[in-house]
Amino acid sequence: MSAQDDARSKEDPATSAESTAPFEISLGVGQYRIAAKGDLPTGPARVVDLLPILHQLSDAMTDIGIQEATSDGKTITCAPHCGACCRQMVPITYSEARLLVEWMIDLPEERRMELMARFDAAVARMEESGLLQRLHAYRHGDQDTLRQLGSDYFDLHIPCPFLEDESCSIHPIRPLRCRDYLVTSSAELCKSPYTSKPSVIWPPISLFVKLIDFPPEMSAANTDGSHVRQWFPMTLMMEWARSVDAEVAPTQMSAGNLINSFFASFAEKPTPAEEPAPGGTFNSPS
Repeated sequence: MSAQDDARSKEDPATSAESTAPFEISLGVGQYRIAAKGDLPTGPARVVDLLPILHQLSDAMTDIGIQEATSDGKTITCAPHCGACCRQMVPITYSEARLLVEWMIDLPEERRMELMARFDAAVARMEESGLLQRLHAYRHGDQDTLRQLGSDYFDLHIPCPFLEDESCSIHPIRPLRCRDYLVTSSAELCKSPYTSKPSVIWPPISLFVKLIDFPPEMSAANTDGSHVRQWFPMTLMMEWARSVDAEVAPTQMSAGNLINSFFASFAEKPTPAEEPAPGGTFNSPS
C-alpha cells in the first residue's frame, strides 16, 4: 500500500458530534488505485462506523484479485445459489458482529425471531457434537487444532443463519472474510474443501486480517480485559451479543482519524497475499 494514501473528511465545524459528513479515501495498492466514499460521524467514532467504507475497499481489493486471476487465464466459479462455502466456520470481528446485531434489531419482529432461531439451532448443533466446548477450549497458536476445528465444523453441515436459497441474504453487509473468498476451481470441490482443496484466490490485502489486530477493536467493552484476537465464528454472534454490553463506547478519535489510524497500521507488518493463519477464536487469549 502506498505511503502517499489520501484521505479527506469534509466536515462542517458547526455540526454536532452525532452528525455525519461526507468522507472520501483513495489508496494505492501496487499498480492499482482504489477509492471509497460515504458519510461518517463527525465526532468520536466506533470501529463499526467505518465498516461501510471498509466494505467498499474490500470489494475493490477483491476486484484486483479477480483481475489478476483473469489475466492468468482463470475464471471465478462462484455464483448465486452456490452456498457450499457458507457452511464453513466463517470468522467475524467484534465490530462486524455489532453491525449485524444492530441491523437485526431494526428488522420486523417476526423476521428477527426467525433469524435468532437459526442462530440458536446452529449453536445447539455445535454443542451436541462437542464442537462448542472444543472452540471455547482452543487457544491461539495451535494451527493444526484450528484447522481440525474448521474441518469438523464443516462436517456438521451447519448453514450460515443468513443463507437462504443457497444465497447470501445480507450480501451488501456481509462480513469481510466472505468478501475475501473466491474460487477458480469447480464448484464441486467446494462441497469438501478440506479434502478436495479448491483453488482459492485472495485479495492483495485482507482488511479482515488487519482488523483483528487493530487496537481500537480491542476495547474493554469487547473483552474481559485480556488481550484477545478479535474474531469468532459467525454462528456464535448472538451468544457473544448476549454476553456483552448493548452499547460500545466510541473511541476518542474522529472517524477520519480512526480510519487513517487503521491504514497507518498496515506499515507495521505485511499481510501475506495468500490465506493467513487466523488468530485465536472465541474467548482466546493471544
